[in-house]
Amino acid sequence: MRDVQVTKHGAFQAATAPGADGGFVAWAKMGPITGDCPVSAPGEHVWFCFGASRDEALRAVLADVGL
Repeated sequence: MRDVQVTKHGAFQAATAPGADGGFVAWAKMGPITGDCPVSAPGEHVWFCFGASRDEALRAVLADVGL
């Protein structure tokens, strides 16, 4: 599994990982995150964003879900 960091934000969990082409990807969903990329995350609603840094990607995806 690649360098995935998962954090909890109320009912949501968010994960960040290095992107395939540089930068970072972040994804969020209600409930536990079990995979290492947003494409493999089970569930109907999985939000994802990209950023130059881990923090930038995380802030973007949390903003998308209203946090």
